[in-house]
Amino acid sequence: MENRREKLQWADEAEVVTAWREQLAEAAENPWLADLLLRHGPRLLKRFIAFYRRLRRLSHRKLWRMRRKLGLSIGAAALLLAMSSVAVPGVHAETFPINADNDVPALIQAINQANANDEPDVIELYAGGTFTLTTADNATHGLSGLPVISSTITIEGNGATIARDMLNGDALRILTVAQLATSQSRMPPSPVGRSRASAAAGASSTTAAR
Repeated sequence: MENRREKLQWADEAEVVTAWREQLAEAAENPWLADLLLRHGPRLLKRFIAFYRRLRRLSHRKLWRMRRKLGLSIGAAALLLAMSSVAVPGVHAETFPINADNDVPALIQAINQANANDEPDVIELYAGGTFTLTTADNATHGLSGLPVISSTITIEGNGATIARDMLNGDALRILTVAQLATSQSRMPPSPVGRSRASAAAGASSTTAAR
């Protein structure tokens, strides 16, 4: 099993590298694009990898529709998204998937890592999962179950729920947002205050700093 996982990982990395090289070869014929890649290569590559892998996770039907509508390969679409992130705020530098139900420690670690790189990031919750907070992570702005959001983070809910244990846990907020930071959560309005115990994923909303 471990050997198979390593082969799949190698195949994924090889595919990404090949796609990146193809885009570099095409960019050589476009002076403007070549200059952009020269000046922002490392940042673009990081974003290209993240977007490419996200696009590859789409269903075959969605990929077919995208390629038919845009007339772009997956690599070209990933590069386009990566280039838009160079100049436009709110782009995703890195994606942190939470791969297990109720893995609160992994969620806390993902928020801390996203805060640390000081760039816009995405956290993908385990689809349909429930993350139950029982103890406070910090007391920076009163007791909060999750770390203070201090950078731009988009939380992809995927039908998951973040809740507090109202019977056995501490009386706490789910999370707080530091001034100037932005947390975009694809859930109903964020339960930053004490008035709500949980948030089921659904529509997109933005949590403003307190």
